[in-house]
Amino acid sequence: MNIRKHLLNISATFIVLASTGRAATNDMLDEEPITVDEYVFKGDTVYFKNPCYQANPEVEDRIGLQTVETVEITNGSALNFATNGSSGNVIRAFSKVKKAPNPLGLSHSGFVVNLDPRELYGTILDVMPGGSSHTTASLSEKAGRAVIRELEDTHRSVICAVHYPNVKASFAIESFGSVGEIMHGIAPHVHIRDLGKRLLEFGGNVFVRPMYESVSSEVTMEFMKEYLGRPYESIANLRELIGSVADLNKEERVDNVFCSELVSLFYKECDVFDDDIISNNVIPGLLGSGAGNRDLLKDKASEDVPLKISFEMYCPDDGQTAPRRSSFREWLNDLFVKLTLGCCTICDGE
Repeated sequence: MNIRKHLLNISATFIVLASTGRAATNDMLDEEPITVDEYVFKGDTVYFKNPCYQANPEVEDRIGLQTVETVEITNGSALNFATNGSSGNVIRAFSKVKKAPNPLGLSHSGFVVNLDPRELYGTILDVMPGGSSHTTASLSEKAGRAVIRELEDTHRSVICAVHYPNVKASFAIESFGSVGEIMHGIAPHVHIRDLGKRLLEFGGNVFVRPMYESVSSEVTMEFMKEYLGRPYESIANLRELIGSVADLNKEERVDNVFCSELVSLFYKECDVFDDDIISNNVIPGLLGSGAGNRDLLKDKASEDVPLKISFEMYCPDDGQTAPRRSSFREWLNDLFVKLTLGCCTICDGE
């Protein structure tokens, strides 16, 4: 079936659902979470089954955070990553220079949006070349089709069903690049990935910080349309990444965005961050609950909740944490990225 013809069928389905009352009503949202097959949600909050629940209790005790079986992920919640490898070590070193506590060894960041997969499906088609969107999004044909394939694979029951209730699922928005994408001609950019699939593929530790108040879905959608596909920070402007360590950036440049810069721009758009915060001075460690007085989400989000623990952490004498030493394969992967892109932090999300 032609992909744009399929979109028209999906749009017609939304109209049918709305007119027949299959969508959730406000009265329903005030009661119990709604369960539709594997989707459990309430308003803009997704009840996410935690794959990390009690998977590694000894490590959890050491890092001082406990997993829960189901995480109530509000729209706009922060995602924090600890990357295993030399690129992660470089970013953790940045945190030390900035004198920001980073007990979880965070080296990458993103945020969560909760959407109906059909709504995301249509949005991706809109912001791809030839789509109907008039925003500044720059999602390439290859990158867009990768998202479409993942949606059709992961949420096929929703995408293909004619009479399926409105549901909510969690997706991760991040700015990063991967070796696999580079080899297929896809440059590092702002991605959107199914959260469950992202957790499976990420080779490090992942934490979520649910926001106390859900971010507006309208603001989220507008931001996503504007930034999806936007390039990662280019090597020509590498000084911005370096300048973020010592708060040297004096103005925001948003043509290219690195991971924590994207998150900061999003929270400023949602009025979570004050306007005087310069987004390209924000590093991943400042978005973690272990940052103490430097925590930019203090009193706005809960503590980090582990979603994946995949490597051992240890505590050096200076109180910072770091991962175990990289394997030869991981070291080779990092070296390939450095030689290919000329930027040791370009693949902090991989």
